[in-house]
Amino acid sequence: MFSGYQELKWTGTSSKGQPLKSGIYFVSIETKTSKKVVKVVLD
Repeated sequence: MFSGYQELKWTGTSSKGQPLKSGIYFVSIETKTSKKVVKVVLD
């Protein structure tokens, strides 16, 4: 991955491509030097 601004899009689907139910999910984003967890709400 290159340094600078990066964009990540999540479509609200599982790793199998199936839509997830409404609810609260925690998404973990990890690089070589850092890790961030963000809360995502699907309605």
